[in-house]
Amino acid sequence: MLPEPLISIYQQYKQDTDAVAAWLASTARKCGFPADLLSNPLASGPPQRATGRRKGKARRDAKKTINKDSVGQAKFPKYIVAIRDFVPLAEFIAAYQKPRVSVPESFSSTIDRVITVRAGFGDQLNEHGAEIGEKSALSHQYFVGVLENVRQVLKPHMSSATSATSFTTVGKLSGNATEDLSNRFDALKLYEPSQQFLDAPDVERPQKVDDDEKIYEAEPQTSFYDAMVAYTMMMNDLNSIRSHIEWIWTNYRVGVFDLAAAAVATNTAVDLARNLAEDATPLFNGHGGTWKMANTLYFMECLRKGYAVEDVYVPGVIDFNYDTYEIADRMFFNAYRALLSFRDVLNPRCLPLIKEGVFGTYDPGSDRNAKSGRGKYEEDQVLLMEFFTELMTVVRCVRAYPVQDEFLRGMKELDETREVPFYLVFAAQIYLDIHHILRDEASRGFEYLLQQTTFIDNDLGRHLEFHAKLKIESWPASNDHMLRALQSKIKWIASDPVWKAKLKVYQRQGDLVPATMKPHRILQYSPVIAGLMLYHFRAEMYDVGIAVANAWGSITYSLHLYNALQCEGLLSEPWADMEVVRTLIRESNFYVGDRPRNPEEYFSRFCLQMGVSAATLAAPNRRRRNPSMSSRSGPRGIKGGVPVSIMFEDRHRRNLEQAPWTAEHVDNIISRSEWEAEEADGMLLAMAQIDDDGARKVGGKETQNKNMKAPRQRAKTVDGGRLSPGQLVKALVLAMQSEALEFAFPYLVMHRWSWGLLRAVKLECDPLLRQSYGPTYMQHESELPFVVGYILMAASGSGGREKDDRLMRAAAVAVGSMLDAGTGGFVLKMAREMLGFDGRFERDDD
Repeated sequence: MLPEPLISIYQQYKQDTDAVAAWLASTARKCGFPADLLSNPLASGPPQRATGRRKGKARRDAKKTINKDSVGQAKFPKYIVAIRDFVPLAEFIAAYQKPRVSVPESFSSTIDRVITVRAGFGDQLNEHGAEIGEKSALSHQYFVGVLENVRQVLKPHMSSATSATSFTTVGKLSGNATEDLSNRFDALKLYEPSQQFLDAPDVERPQKVDDDEKIYEAEPQTSFYDAMVAYTMMMNDLNSIRSHIEWIWTNYRVGVFDLAAAAVATNTAVDLARNLAEDATPLFNGHGGTWKMANTLYFMECLRKGYAVEDVYVPGVIDFNYDTYEIADRMFFNAYRALLSFRDVLNPRCLPLIKEGVFGTYDPGSDRNAKSGRGKYEEDQVLLMEFFTELMTVVRCVRAYPVQDEFLRGMKELDETREVPFYLVFAAQIYLDIHHILRDEASRGFEYLLQQTTFIDNDLGRHLEFHAKLKIESWPASNDHMLRALQSKIKWIASDPVWKAKLKVYQRQGDLVPATMKPHRILQYSPVIAGLMLYHFRAEMYDVGIAVANAWGSITYSLHLYNALQCEGLLSEPWADMEVVRTLIRESNFYVGDRPRNPEEYFSRFCLQMGVSAATLAAPNRRRRNPSMSSRSGPRGIKGGVPVSIMFEDRHRRNLEQAPWTAEHVDNIISRSEWEAEEADGMLLAMAQIDDDGARKVGGKETQNKNMKAPRQRAKTVDGGRLSPGQLVKALVLAMQSEALEFAFPYLVMHRWSWGLLRAVKLECDPLLRQSYGPTYMQHESELPFVVGYILMAASGSGGREKDDRLMRAAAVAVGSMLDAGTGGFVLKMAREMLGFDGRFERDDD
């Protein structure tokens, strides 16, 4: 189910109904209504555990139901308030005079919302001739009548403004919410939710009396009518998520979003849609299942659009009127049909090798908008049926495939159960939507992935060559074995194990391999899988890069030297690469305290960072003989950043199951994101980094643009804040986009470049170092970072020596030579060329 902080239209409707029941029961009991006249409580304490040990899916599902909210609620009795009790409870409240009960406005607006939804939906069902059954119709009419009676009974106890509200104006919410209910709960008509809906503040509902800790819920309504209400609301919720995904890929097409950020956000959106659908699916199962609900709603919508009954289903091969394509598309009907057709021909003993061209030819360069309903339908069939082969090949033949999106996961479930879960339908529709948006640029994601993985492979090779003889105790040989294994995985993907698996099947069957069977079809067809693959290898390289930088201290201690030279005015221009690193990785990772500004601070902060004392640094021979002279905790390293991106490591790096969503997960995206989007008139202008003190800055400077819309402050979800799944998806892609450069930055290249600079500095300073610290000041190249310490120690005059800046000036010659040669931006140039990054960083050095 959806995590508690995320709210769907269907959940809001259920919460409204429960809020009405809870206020009636709680208030009536405070007025003296006998508790034994209410329905018996479902629970008087913590729920009893079932005997025996759950296994498999049942065990996983049971774990998902356990969260801190349910644990807290289990302490109190839960009452199911029967619909038949609503009016007696209202009459008891109305008759109570000690003191007279005043009905809060929140109760009035809430019950009005429920009545409007129920009555409006029923009217549309009748208008379009839907057969909902006499029992279901009576249940619907009865419940609406009960709610209207409750309102009438309590009307004298409402304020004059509230009681004067008629059902024609009941759509207005209380407080700051001004959203019309016909838009908020458009029970039959499918729509794309407006930005007003997405940004609306939380709805105010009536609260129980202060001393009532019992839990009250309205009696569940399970008629076919209620199932149709739930299904239609689910469609509206899913279309809201769908519209956000379309927004992501529209922006990706024009270069706003990175492929990995778009893919992770999209797959997360599908995962949220799966949770949302699972909330309502049990209700559908009692009325023929989700496919029957889909057929009924499709039929009703066609009638609402003016189609005659006989025109909806046209006898023929597919029994489908192509003119209704757009209606079917908006409720995922076309994708559902394709999946059912594929399931029906799926042979458990034979891999479904659907040859290209069997269902027609897909032309991504054609104008989709100019196509007829039939043309669009046939295009969808080609895209889906040919891609099904790729997915089933992975499911059955390539079990070690590194990544798995929700589409692939759903196909695995279909293959195992022969059932079509609704999240698979949604995932298939999203796959189609992405193709409709990108058209002939859909394979661009694979080309970018290939470029990136080739760079990573080469980078790893150069690193291993660079360190073939250069070793250090803190980097054991086993680490290099892991790097070689990562290289092997990249090469395995480059060889296309999916294509090889299909090739083996053809050879085993003695069939000719079709000339159209090209490698990398799965990655070319699915930008989502290509993006998740990119995320997978970036996550691996991010850990490798930070680990190498920490083991050798190359970047950190080069930064200490650069900062000192810069502050002393010994450099004529900035080191662009190091400025980028200093911007991406917070300075708290490099310094204990603030950035040093004078010789004494240069040295003391260096010693604290390295975990050594001044005396230890000044006596290298003693340090080597007695390592315990250094800090027990050792050098302070760079701690992991990118807090949002690393949330998905288990899912897309280690290929584990998605952990159940919690309020903390949502806050990790909304609240822990270290960046915020700066937007004006709906356009993304800049990404602002949030400093340690909470200040919002762009490029290190506080933003002063008054035309920029400041992001709206939202309560943390752990404190009761609520947002829609679509809002979470938008926040996620923006946060990951802001972290993209830090996540993908070539830290290994920066490590080698920094180490090369330290070599040049040591060479330039060697005569003075020998003169000051003796010929054994450094015996192994792994001790290069200590050279920085010697330079800073001499400049600070530590150890009873006079201040001597000769070493610092000599170091400036080496660093300046690099900058003068124009190579100070080498890594940044590589990032621009290889990562597609193009940006400008500014610093405020005041």
